[in-house]
Parts: sequence; C-alpha cells; structure tokens
Amino acid sequence: MAIWVYRLAALLSPQHVQVRLILGQLHQENQSWNAAETCFHQVLNLEPRHYQATCQLGILANAQQKYAEALPYLSITQAENPPCQGAEQAMYVRHYRDALHNQSLPKDTPRILVLRHPYCQTNFYQIVLDWAKLNCPEILYHFELRILPCETHTWPEVSLHIPWLQDPVQQWSTKAYAKAQAIAEQCRSRNIPIINPVDKLLNATKLAGSCRIAQAGLRTPKMVAITNLSQFKQDLGNLKLPLFIREDWGHGGKITQLDTEDEVSTLTLEGFVRPIAVERVDAQSKDGLYRKYRYIVAGQRGISHHLMITPNWITRGEDRLFTEETRAEELAYIQAPDPNHSRFQAALEKLELDFVAFDYGYDKNGDVIVWEANPFPFIHFSGPDGLLLYRQTAIHRTLAAMLALYLERAGLAVPEPIRVLLSEDPSTIQSELDQLQRP
Repeated sequence: MAIWVYRLAALLSPQHVQVRLILGQLHQENQSWNAAETCFHQVLNLEPRHYQATCQLGILANAQQKYAEALPYLSITQAENPPCQGAEQAMYVRHYRDALHNQSLPKDTPRILVLRHPYCQTNFYQIVLDWAKLNCPEILYHFELRILPCETHTWPEVSLHIPWLQDPVQQWSTKAYAKAQAIAEQCRSRNIPIINPVDKLLNATKLAGSCRIAQAGLRTPKMVAITNLSQFKQDLGNLKLPLFIREDWGHGGKITQLDTEDEVSTLTLEGFVRPIAVERVDAQSKDGLYRKYRYIVAGQRGISHHLMITPNWITRGEDRLFTEETRAEELAYIQAPDPNHSRFQAALEKLELDFVAFDYGYDKNGDVIVWEANPFPFIHFSGPDGLLLYRQTAIHRTLAAMLALYLERAGLAVPEPIRVLLSEDPSTIQSELDQLQRP
C-alpha cells in the first residue's frame, strides 16, 4: 500500500527528492532491485550530491553481491562530517565495511554465509569476527557478511549459513523473518546446513522451551500461558503461589511477582504481549544467596561460561556480588567441565538447535532446574571497571567453541589455536591463553 501512495506522490510531485528516495527504499525492501535503482538515480539527477541516494545505490549493489560496484558509492561514508548521524549513518558504514571485506574473498572457496539485520542487533556478534581477526585471521576469508534484504548468486560456494538474528525473529519483525526464512529454504533445497535456523528459534521460547527441555529429563519450572486474565485470577492456571509473570518470547524484560491473593486480584497485564505465569522454585542456597549457572552448548562441545551469585532470586548482572569468595567459586566453575554436559546435550537435541546458552540452578534437593534456554546469548569481555577480568578464559573459550562449530559444520579445518583452547581442562592451556588478544 505504501508503495502505491509514494508512486502517486512521485507522479504528482516529480521534482520531490524525498518522495523518490523513500519510494526507492520501499522497492529495495521488496527486493525490486531495478525499480529501486531507477528511483535512486532519479534522486541524483535532481540533486547530484545527494548523500543518502548515493549510499542507497551502494547498498543496492551490496545486496546483490556486486561488491566492486558497491564500494565507489559507499566510500562516501568515509568522508568527514556526513550529513546524517546515528543508526542511519552506522548502517551505511556497516555496508561499506562488509562490501570491502566480501570483495576480498577468494573465488571458489567455501563460504560461511552470515546474515544480519540492518538495524536490530547488527553488531551483536561482531565480537566473534573481531576475535578471529586477532587470533586466527585466516578463517575470516570464509565468512561472507550479508545484511537483509539480500540475494545470493554464489550458492555453489556456500557451505554453511548462520543467521545472526535476535530470537525469535517474529517478535520484532515479520518481514525480517520472511526474508530470512526464504534464504533458509534456499539453503535447505541445496542441502546447505544452517546454524540455529530462524524457524526453529520458537522452540527455545520459555513455554515451548521448558516443555522440550523437560522431555530431555531436566526439571523446568511449571508455567502456563495467560490467555484469559479473569480466569487466571480464579484458578492461577492450576499453579500455586508464589508465582511471577513474564514474557514468553524474548529475554530479560519485565517481571511481576505474585506472592499473595491480594496481588493476584489487582494484577494487570499492562506492558505484556505474551504473558506467562511461572512457578517460583525455591533455589536459595544454604548461605542465603542465589546462584545462576550459564552453560553454553555449541554442537558437541560445552563451555562453562559464568556463575552469577546474587542476594535476590532474580539473578541479573546489576545485582551480582563481587567478593573473594564469589570470584573463587565462579573460577572453579568456569575452569572445569560442567557435570551436566550430557544432559544439556540431550536438551539441545530436543530444542532442534545447534548453539544455546542454558541458564540453570539447583533446587533444595540438589537437582538441576533449567530456567531458560537462550540461542542468542550476549558474549562480552570485562568492561572498563575490570571486575570480570578473571572470566576472560571462559569468553575466549566460548568464542573458540562458536568458531569451531561453524568451521566443522562447513567442512573446514579448525585451526590449532582454537583446538587447543577447547581442551577439557582450561588449567592446562594457560600459556596459550596468555598469547590471545581480546577485541
């Protein structure tokens, strides 16, 4: 509908630059490449030095894998004091850097097709590429970096597809989901493996994920979707207090505690889209603190990623305790194999995914209870305060595990530095760790 509105506006105001620019962007979004190119050239005919139209022509060529053609247009982003700022300018620069990288890829070499969105979490896993550039740069020549919308003409060279898109994609963009799914279907038709396919990410949402993880023999909190608030207030979905309400899709977000009948009676679902009620399991340790373990499973490998200890049952980073005791306890966890590895392998299989971070704890009986599965976990080194520097080993090993998974699934050799890092006993590789660089 929007395209027809702007087409009409362009007919009524043929000299209106902004109308033709937006019309070109709409055509580009629909992958009508020729129509988009015509619109952007019309803008340049009206205003020869128009910055956005020039950049859009570069993006257009980039989307069609015409990297040499894209670079002259996108090189304008390297000029000082660009006329636009913020997310738009960052997107233009991103396209320029990707085109520069992709143009350098050797021909007839197996490629790992990485797909990202132009605005949503585009740089979320840039840390993976930056780490590889510093520690094993030779593998980067296998990574082709693409931004939606795009099309691929080099399928014979593609040996693996990785959509780096926030889960679940349908939550934030049905258009992005449809475009990513179309690329996934092309991969499947060519028997190209996919890491965490976008149509499988819903398997890891809280309600669906808990059911699948439970099928693997691991305990998960009881939970139920709230579809009728009045009915829920009457029967609590057959759960018992205390409970909490949270979103089914996504991570973090709002949590509403329900400890009493009065709190239930005044409950509103304002701010929730897909609310679920979740059993509050008592996982308080004997010392009165709460512990949340994160174990990252990448294919057949697993990395003890972190242990977060807090005074509150909602264990989030801002409440993490930093003492000599908590540091020593976390170090002991991340420097040893997780005793539950085989159980999380079974859970990964039930989720039908390839890469997942499992957040878990222990109940009063000492049994594992899995809080949630996250197929798009945040990975970062310690910030400027340096409080988490002692965790660098776990971050290096997590990034190494991700890259090893990618390379193996693509049928490529895993470099020696990565293989050494993935030793089961991190304490035996300290000299190798000391040689690593962090982004």
